[in-house]
Amino acid sequence: MNRQWARVVGVLVLATGGMLAACSSDSAGGGSEYQERESFHPLGQPLIDGFYLEGFVESRVAAVNALVEECASEHGVGLPSELPGDMVEGYFRADFLYGVVTAEEAGESGYEPYRLVDPLAEVTAQGWSEEVVSVVLGTADVEGDWTGGCLDEAEAAVDADSTVGSNPLADDGKLLVELLLEQAWGLSVFEEDVQEVLSDWTECMKNRGYEYGNYFEPPLDQRFARTTSESPSDEELQTALDDVECKAETNIFGVIGQIDNAFQERLSDINAQQLNAELTWMEAAIERYEGITAR
Repeated sequence: MNRQWARVVGVLVLATGGMLAACSSDSAGGGSEYQERESFHPLGQPLIDGFYLEGFVESRVAAVNALVEECASEHGVGLPSELPGDMVEGYFRADFLYGVVTAEEAGESGYEPYRLVDPLAEVTAQGWSEEVVSVVLGTADVEGDWTGGCLDEAEAAVDADSTVGSNPLADDGKLLVELLLEQAWGLSVFEEDVQEVLSDWTECMKNRGYEYGNYFEPPLDQRFARTTSESPSDEELQTALDDVECKAETNIFGVIGQIDNAFQERLSDINAQQLNAELTWMEAAIERYEGITAR
């Protein structure tokens, strides 16, 4: 499973387990009319719009891959393919909290990249031998984190330039903006209106013949576990399409989006100084990443 998806799944399980909200719906703008939205993308997100630089993740992944390739070459090993982006520290997607969000995405890719996936199976399917895995990834601990290989070395080296400034990824591998996105969403799912719309989605899917408790469950369905090189089954594609249609019918994007954005705005105000410092770091980091990739 993608690491980011795993974290937000944990938040949803906690919220739907009957725990009480720390904030009321009124405090998050609940009780007002929600604009009908059939897609996630037009929503905008205060934290992303104000404090995230587009291209940061892509440039970081590219730089890490460049350093991994150099390291592997020094060990006499060639890479059949690049590392999957979500194996690189600092990887995240802003729309992960909603799962699959468009009919086009669902119809073409199913639950990619939210579905169950074993990183080792992923790279093995791409032609990585045991030697390549050992050199590049090292060994996996009980939690599935890889240490002692070129990937570790590359992630340490990619931000080694002290002139870039203090690395906000150093402590837990996540940007503050990502942590706050998860916090805002985590507060949102406790709201009564959000709980109601999540229940509506479950009922919509039940009417279509599915028995999922919430929209985080379908991507984790063992029937859909596969590697990226494998095409999604017709069953996965249809389930993902029904998932998206039920999100649109129940206005998940409108309800959760409005409440989530209210929490995002608050957290943006509270953490503005740190977020602006992180934004400055990202600007310098991107320049460094691009230099590593180009050399």
